[in-house]
Amino acid sequence: MIHLFLAAAITIPLGLDLYLPVPDDNPLTAAKIEQGRRLFHDRRLSRDQSISCASCHDPKRAFSDARPIAVGVFGRKGRRNSPALINRGYGRSFFWDGRIKTL
Repeated sequence: MIHLFLAAAITIPLGLDLYLPVPDDNPLTAAKIEQGRRLFHDRRLSRDQSISCASCHDPKRAFSDARPIAVGVFGRKGRRNSPALINRGYGRSFFWDGRIKTL
C-alpha cells in the first residue's frame, strides 16, 4: 500500500490512478521511481540502441504515439500501433497478443 506521506511527495501524471498496490516487502521510493524513469528512457536497452520504451510510449501522449503502425529497432515496422500504457501495473499479460506475463 502507498503510504500517505510518500503519495504526497510524488507527482502522479494526470490520467493515472493514484493508488496501485505496492508489496509490503518492496516499498515504493522516490529513488525507485527515478530509476524506472531512467530505464524507460534509456536507448541502450534496445537491441540496436536506437529506441527506448518512451520512443513509442510517449508520456505526453498518454504513453502511446501518433503513428498508426509502431516502428521498432532497426526501423522495422510492426503490424499494430503502440498501445497506451495507462494502468498497465494492473496487467496480467502484455503486448497486444498477451504473449508475456510480466515485463
